[in-house]
Amino acid sequence: MRSVTEKIDLLYDSKEKCIICGKEFPIKKVRKSRLRVIKKDDDFCTYYKIVNPYFYEFLVCKYCKSVYTRSLGEYLKDDDIKTRKKIIKFYSQMEDTSSLEGKRSLEDALRIGKLSILTGNMIGVPYGLIAGIFMRIAWFNRFKEDHREEKKYLQLAYENYKKSYEEGEKTLTEEMLTYLLGELSNQLGDFEKSRIWFSILFTLKRDIAIVNKGRDRWLSIKENNRV
Repeated sequence: MRSVTEKIDLLYDSKEKCIICGKEFPIKKVRKSRLRVIKKDDDFCTYYKIVNPYFYEFLVCKYCKSVYTRSLGEYLKDDDIKTRKKIIKFYSQMEDTSSLEGKRSLEDALRIGKLSILTGNMIGVPYGLIAGIFMRIAWFNRFKEDHREEKKYLQLAYENYKKSYEEGEKTLTEEMLTYLLGELSNQLGDFEKSRIWFSILFTLKRDIAIVNKGRDRWLSIKENNRV
């Protein structure tokens, strides 16, 4: 009985104004202060007990059925009617989304995570934001223990983070972006690329906490590769 009560307490009802159609729709929010962390991976994937807040980062409008994250909305201009119409037309054929208004499953999160990539591409958001969503999808596959799909989305995340780095985007700090490129290179089995990215990270000076984390992580990677 206790676990059922915790599930109910961790989610609460709220409302959100759709960035696409402008209507207010119901959503579930997570009481983050009550979350219990089990562990964290080196790419910052966090495991939670009872409820996974990652599942509720994606918003699904009850009316136009558009799927997105709040960060994507920052790049949709108020007067961009053409993009809004394009998004509404795309999602108009999607089946009823009422099942997503309550508690979400891992499969729900996978489905709407992939859809939010399409929304981001239609809006034309920075590579760094798209990469972050690819990371979420990779983590969902990690939770599912589908390692093939996890690696596929880690590769897509790496490619978009690399474009973000090359374009000089500011969606992440340079230190965080470089750390992730080094970590993802390692997870994808490219030790040499990982070495190069961590070497770049160690020349940076602002976010010392991430630089130090990178030093610890690189020592572990070298040890695992017996270098």
